[in-house]
Amino acid sequence: MTEHTNASEQQRLEALFELDLLDGGPFIEIDRLVNLAAEICGGNLAAFTVHDADTAHQISSSWGQVDTIPRSECMCSPSLEANMTVHTEDARVDERFVAMRYVVQPPHVRSFISVPAGAEPGQPIGALAVGDTHPGRFSQRDIERLERVAELISAFLLQRRTALRAMRAATKTGEERQRHNLHQLIFEAIQEGVNVHTPDGDVIEMNAAC
Repeated sequence: MTEHTNASEQQRLEALFELDLLDGGPFIEIDRLVNLAAEICGGNLAAFTVHDADTAHQISSSWGQVDTIPRSECMCSPSLEANMTVHTEDARVDERFVAMRYVVQPPHVRSFISVPAGAEPGQPIGALAVGDTHPGRFSQRDIERLERVAELISAFLLQRRTALRAMRAATKTGEERQRHNLHQLIFEAIQEGVNVHTPDGDVIEMNAAC
């Protein structure tokens, strides 16, 4: 990787971890959107998957179970790495997918679409994908439908990030207030007079013993 690529990947990972998706679930909103994707695209499989440095984590799937696999074996990797929609009519004969786990092993995906998603445009942290065990199942219209659902997932991720940042800011403010109150209690409990001065020698605070 180049230095620029390393920096971009580090930013992407920071964005992923900030969203707390790996341990913060379940996510009912994402579950609904994944099921919607399968329904409107006509696929018999759908999932939203995020990638950390080495691993692909399924956050939600239309079949009710989630899996964790090496990133290099995940069918969403080409879409996520290129930050663009990827479609294949038959993964079994597509060199990008022919060796992927879910192609050579059950469920033996043939038709496949993957769309990147993230809280920030240009910084995808995962991908929404639909698949089918038969080749040639998805049309251009299905691709456009999946892209619209991926936009809804990106909107959810942005909303979640905003809420988490607000919560963390409130927690930090509360902790700072507690530290300040503790400082004041200690300061006032000192039996001897204590003055706090500026670098110029001006008194800016004194305790009750002064």
